[in-house]
Amino acid sequence: MSSCYKWTYRNKEINSENFAEIKNITGSGIIASLLINRGITSCEEARMFLNPDNMELSSPYIFEDMQKAVDRINNAVQNRERIVVYGDFDADGVTSSSLLYKTLKYLGANVDYYIPDRIDEGHGLSRAGICKLISQEKAKLIITTDCGISNLAEIKLAESLGANVIITDHHEPPEEIPQAYAIINPKMLDKDPTGLKYLAGVGVAYKLAQAVLESGGKRDFTEELLPLVAIGTIGDVVPLLGENRSLVHKGLELITRKKPPAMAKLLEVAGYKPDKKLNSGIVAFSIVPRINAVGRLSGANPAVELLITDDEEKLDYLVKELDRNNKERQQICEETFKKAEDKIYTEIDLDKHKALILADTEWHPGIVGIVASKLVEKYYRPVFMLSIDETARECRCSARSISSLNLYETLTKFSDHFIQFGGHSLAAGFVSNLDTTNSENLRNLISGHINNKLEFEDLNPELKLDMDIEAADLTMDFVRELDRMAPFGESNPYPVFAIPKLTLRSVSAMGQKKNHLKIMLSDGRNSVIEAVWWNKKELDIDISEEVDVAFVPSINNYMDKQRVQLVIKDIRLSRERNTEKIEVKKCSLPVEELEIEPIEYINIETGIDWVDHRQETGFKRDFLEYLGSFGDKVSVFAESPRAKEIMENVPLLKPFVVDRMSIKPTKCLVLLDFPADDMAFVNILRQADPQEAHLFGLVTSYEPVDLIKKVSGMLKYAHGTKDGVLNVEHASSVLAVPAELYLSCVELLDSAGVVEIVEITENSLEFTFKGSVDLNTIQNLPEYSGFINALTEFETYKNEYKIKDIELIKQIINDCRSLLEVK
Repeated sequence: MSSCYKWTYRNKEINSENFAEIKNITGSGIIASLLINRGITSCEEARMFLNPDNMELSSPYIFEDMQKAVDRINNAVQNRERIVVYGDFDADGVTSSSLLYKTLKYLGANVDYYIPDRIDEGHGLSRAGICKLISQEKAKLIITTDCGISNLAEIKLAESLGANVIITDHHEPPEEIPQAYAIINPKMLDKDPTGLKYLAGVGVAYKLAQAVLESGGKRDFTEELLPLVAIGTIGDVVPLLGENRSLVHKGLELITRKKPPAMAKLLEVAGYKPDKKLNSGIVAFSIVPRINAVGRLSGANPAVELLITDDEEKLDYLVKELDRNNKERQQICEETFKKAEDKIYTEIDLDKHKALILADTEWHPGIVGIVASKLVEKYYRPVFMLSIDETARECRCSARSISSLNLYETLTKFSDHFIQFGGHSLAAGFVSNLDTTNSENLRNLISGHINNKLEFEDLNPELKLDMDIEAADLTMDFVRELDRMAPFGESNPYPVFAIPKLTLRSVSAMGQKKNHLKIMLSDGRNSVIEAVWWNKKELDIDISEEVDVAFVPSINNYMDKQRVQLVIKDIRLSRERNTEKIEVKKCSLPVEELEIEPIEYINIETGIDWVDHRQETGFKRDFLEYLGSFGDKVSVFAESPRAKEIMENVPLLKPFVVDRMSIKPTKCLVLLDFPADDMAFVNILRQADPQEAHLFGLVTSYEPVDLIKKVSGMLKYAHGTKDGVLNVEHASSVLAVPAELYLSCVELLDSAGVVEIVEITENSLEFTFKGSVDLNTIQNLPEYSGFINALTEFETYKNEYKIKDIELIKQIINDCRSLLEVK
């Protein structure tokens, strides 16, 4: 089996003297190497990178037109002229518009904002928008955010109608610059000592706000704006280098410390707790999508309103609206992705075509860009998603690319076919008229060009690694040390490491859909490493093979214990390290998801003596006497009703009955019940840490209707006595079922309208109980079959363990032994 990736290392050469100096500053050779890989090659750069709080930001007056812009704004504020902030509908445009609106409102300006409609107007200024603002809003000053530098005609129109325009933008300026009143754009700077060229639109808006506030002696308000800068900068995926790094670092710290109401509510609805450390990844996958979603499906005004209002009731309403839009966006994306893949299988020969060019009349133009990105992730080819509108006679395309193909240059070659087009090397788009351009012919032209431009070797997905390390390096302190390089993001990704020549010990599927892998590996020093590979269903490598593993390390908190976890990026056979055997045409990569589950790294230890009692019908007298010799150092695992009933009649052992929630260290562990699943089995043994284990393994079964009734009754009780919050593992333990089966039943009841799930986190379920529903209704729901499958899988697991050879059971446990914290 060959890896789907071509592994490349970021290693940059540096002389040993400089390396020693940077290592002296960082205190770590690994951190020093990581900094060098990111272009940090001097002691001063290293200090600045590791201490973003201490970075001195450049003066906003480094921009040539800044004083002119400040004077014009102050004059407009003083004379109560109508000012309109003209923004964009993505996270960068929304946050930058909100930032300038809040600043001008704070200064007492007569100000409003305008966000164009994605479908009707598109990015940037539109003639219709300009005319509306000047004729209806009586705007005398228009300040653009995250747009404007390419709108020559629109700005000329505004100025001719009596309104001045101040441009704040971060996009590349065209050859001909608009004749605006003032332009603030870091791409036009002659000198850039602090990395201003990396600023997002919101960063540029912040520079203008900073100058205006300082001119009025109100500099303290700039701190209120930094959370918006952090969100917009992360959302626009600009390099987290230079001033961006400092601004994002400070903004994240302020969100954590001050908890601005809008951000706090967005994080809450996304499932993140107030006490959880905030990082750029959480912002990118919780706040940013909800801001973006509303602008993709409708107008982005609710997102701006959320960020500028202090009204608690309004905030609650707007957060729910953004969350609803995001869920709708996710559903549409999922449906579109599936339909796009169906088209790939039926319409495209991957052995002949190097780009995926897909079209459909039902695709939402605000969604296709996201789906195109996911398809690039999975197939590693340029992707063009065309949304056809027969009524408007338009074709709208969002395209995403790989490093080997510059999209903007590609589209330039076909610009005669477009009404408008734009973008950059990796993301671009166009609009064409169906009456003048046949979409099928256009697809063939673009496909032919890309086939000639690219070789199949260019479709080799590349995995960039920082360095090789050893298993012994994977300590809690090591992973914490990596946090010194945060915030992570574009141009400063979280480090990816590799450990060569590990032995593959076992591979097993996990998750309700069995779409993730749990992988056990060992090194040459008798150490075991457990890892997970998200969204990977199988691994075509034989057990005991020697492999190289690429991964991201992190710390996971599970069962109140912190552990190092490895998240696999790729695995390859060690013997193929120096080959290029990559089956590009058939390579399909898993689409990444943010998921966290517990993984642990410890040394191999043997020592549990197993005794098999599965064929016995009860406790024999001599066995009870034997257990009595352990005193209070014996525990009996009994969760099921049948097991608990048996223990009621065994006074000697009744005080020592435990379940998965109360298990504790013991010398002798009696497993009267089978644990609910392999992970529960492992956790019980890990926490009990017994010298010997006696396996009885009762097999009890649930009737589906009885289980539904029990879960429903439990939820009704928790709703009334626990404010609708329930510990999933505890509830599962009470019923002696896996947590996955319990949640499957809860989701079925949610679909039936018995309960409404508010939030599911790693340890808890928050819900509202709505009322009872006829069982026939529940059994006719589509989700019922999923519940039955989960129940059948559980019962199959127990029945298999009842007859499985004890040596095989021991082998399964041994394969999971890195989870056993043997002392």
